[in-house]
Amino acid sequence: MNLNTAFKEITKVNKDNYKCPICDEIFSKYGIKNHIRLKHTEDGQINYRNNMKKIKEIGCKYCGKKVKSNGIKNHERYCYLNPSNYKECPVCGKPIKNYSNNITCSHSCANTYSRSGTDNGNWSNDSYRTTCFMFHKKECVVCGEDILVEVHHLDENKSNNNPSNLIPLCPTHHKYWHSRHKHLIHECVIDYVYKFKEQNKEELKKYKNDFID
Repeated sequence: MNLNTAFKEITKVNKDNYKCPICDEIFSKYGIKNHIRLKHTEDGQINYRNNMKKIKEIGCKYCGKKVKSNGIKNHERYCYLNPSNYKECPVCGKPIKNYSNNITCSHSCANTYSRSGTDNGNWSNDSYRTTCFMFHKKECVVCGEDILVEVHHLDENKSNNNPSNLIPLCPTHHKYWHSRHKHLIHECVIDYVYKFKEQNKEELKKYKNDFID
């Protein structure tokens, strides 16, 4: 790789920083080309790569990660645990590693955040099956059937799509509930509902019509 090729392949990381295409080190707009000229001439490129292995590694004072001594300052500047960058996940409270682009710390928390309440744009009051299986495992709460699973409105009010009112049941046990055999599964279903509500207290506070007949 000659200098002109290296200059063309410089990657802009953000407003003030650029990444070297050879060693991935980060430099300012005015320092990146000097770095390439000094460290990555055609004759010196391989030697520089080998010498990198000899550079002392230092632990980041924020996250503890081992970083080459010539890059530790830049790492600590952008470290997600640096108080200047620290951003807490609104769902679980853990620090967000990709703090500049993400709202939450993980896909799981992002899913929870996206469905957080009736005033959220992703909330759809008529998509009760989608809502049900966002909060409940897709299997019958009585027998564990997971192939054919229906959604039962516990209070039998089909406009009440509160997560605690949507109960996954197989077709057989759904029919039990609406028949004279209801007593055979009633205790199991109600027990499940109360456990579900107990485990999801904070999440369910965001929803209305939270009741059981």
